[in-house]
Amino acid sequence: MKAIMLSINANDCELIVSGKKSLVICRTEPKLERPSVCYVYHTKTRNAGVRWNDWADCLRLPNGEFINAGGKVIGEFVCCGIMHPFSDLRFMAKQSCLSVDELLLYSHGKTPYGLRVADFKLYDKPKELGDFRKACQYAKCEKENCPHALVKITDRINLLTGEQEFYALDGKPKWDVEFIGCANKLTRPPRTWQYVQTL
Repeated sequence: MKAIMLSINANDCELIVSGKKSLVICRTEPKLERPSVCYVYHTKTRNAGVRWNDWADCLRLPNGEFINAGGKVIGEFVCCGIMHPFSDLRFMAKQSCLSVDELLLYSHGKTPYGLRVADFKLYDKPKELGDFRKACQYAKCEKENCPHALVKITDRINLLTGEQEFYALDGKPKWDVEFIGCANKLTRPPRTWQYVQTL
C-alpha cells in the first residue's frame, strides 16, 4: 500500500508529538486513498555536531525527556483527510500552528493543502531511512519480476555426477534463484514529502 513520508522540522515535530499541531501544510496535494499512513521524518539540522548546536537534533517528548531524532523517522499518523485551499486560511493557520502570513510565505503564494493528523504514534526507537522503500508498482518483489529485487543465484549441481548443470533439456539455464531483499530503499530524505511503501 502506498503512503507518504513528510520532512518536518524539529519545532513542528514537537508540536505534532504534543498534539497541538493537527494539520501539516503541503505545497502540493498528495494523491492518496483516505485514510492513509503518513510517516514523520525529523529533519537533520545542518550544523548538528557543532558543540553549541548538539541540542538541535533532539526531540522533546511529552514526558519532558529528550531523544536524538535528527535524520530519523520518529513516528506515523493517519491522514484522515486533506483540507483544500478554498477552505478558511485562518482556520488552516490555527490548526497548523502558523500565522496566516507564515502560511502564505511557506506556500510561496501558491494554494496550500493541509493533511489532517489523526492517531499519531511515536515510535519507541526512531527508524532509519533505510528501513523504508520507495513507492513501487510491484507489491511483492519476490513474487513478481521486479527490477529492484536482490536475488542470490546459485548453480544447480547434479547429485549423481557432482558436476554443474548449466542447461535443462529445453535449453534454458538451470539455476536456483533465492530472493534476499529489495534494492528500492530510501537513501535520501524527502524535500517536503514523497511516496513510500507502508511498513
